[in-house]
Amino acid sequence: MEPVDLTDLMQAVGPIAVATGADRVTRAIVYAASIMTGIDQALFDRLQVVADGQAAPNGAAELAFLAALAAPSWRLVGRMLEMLADDPVRRVFRPELLSALCEGARRAEAMGGDLRAGVLAIREARRVTGRALPKVGIGSTLLLKGLEADHAMIQDATGLNARHLYVAMSRASRSLAVLSSRGLIGLAP
Repeated sequence: MEPVDLTDLMQAVGPIAVATGADRVTRAIVYAASIMTGIDQALFDRLQVVADGQAAPNGAAELAFLAALAAPSWRLVGRMLEMLADDPVRRVFRPELLSALCEGARRAEAMGGDLRAGVLAIREARRVTGRALPKVGIGSTLLLKGLEADHAMIQDATGLNARHLYVAMSRASRSLAVLSSRGLIGLAP
């Protein structure tokens, strides 16, 4: 679970937003490496070979990369990120950030090209409408307060005070697993 204010994304958007041309595409891919697996030096090397025309593009992600490189609009950059994420060799481990960035890129295109404003608009819209819970979510008691899940797991229960332990324990409606380094949980003051 990501904080509603999307702090990490808002910090990362700045350098991407000011970039132009091929640098815009590169910075977006570099950011994608922080939220999904499978984006490494081998991918950058392959994309460079494709961009130089030394190899034909292989798959939707490489085609989207070439399209974004040819005309680095925010819409095409967002589409490229979606195609990278859809590739079965990758796994997005921070899907809320990817979704907000891609939606923000589409919004930025409609708002005159300001990526920061587009992502801010998406963030504010999500604050109002709420968000869908993932099938499996990991978060702090602050992020999960007020939410309910069928099953919950508390890691390192010995480090929680009474209020946090209560919030953590009351998230589960069907089953609760409590992990602790000791057999008895002594609450911190």
